[in-house]
Amino acid sequence: MSTPSHVAAGIILTKYLISRGLLPADLQTQLYLTSALTANLPDLDAILFGQIYTHRDNSPFHYPFTWWLIFTTCFLIALLEARWLLPYVYLALGNVFLHFLMDTFGVNSGICWFAPFSKKEYSFLSLKMEDPNKLTYGRWLVEYLHHPIMILEISLTLAGLWAILT
Repeated sequence: MSTPSHVAAGIILTKYLISRGLLPADLQTQLYLTSALTANLPDLDAILFGQIYTHRDNSPFHYPFTWWLIFTTCFLIALLEARWLLPYVYLALGNVFLHFLMDTFGVNSGICWFAPFSKKEYSFLSLKMEDPNKLTYGRWLVEYLHHPIMILEISLTLAGLWAILT
């Protein structure tokens, strides 16, 4: 999934949690900003290290286990030292999990749900496995734009815009 659809899903999640009283409505602006940022945390390595095509299976940033360790640590710190951080930790956890769930709809790669213990990629769709060293950005973009997942991407982005505007 793309950055806009991750952000949109995070906004929808935040709006839902606020509407149910699970997150404080008086922190709405901060929560939406937190959601937009944390929805893309697993893709941080692509920006920092330029690993656009291989980051899902070769980077600890894109391993659910790494984030489980990070959030366990953050939760304990928030619980023991700064309880005011708890809503943000919960929201970030939800967004990162949602990111992985969405990326399980992979086109060229799935999610290594059990990495670093297993590098097997899982996807709800059949993967078009290509050598990442031969896959150019232009070729990847053309394949992605012609894939049915684009309907979901566009729908999520529009739903996120609607959620923020209403």
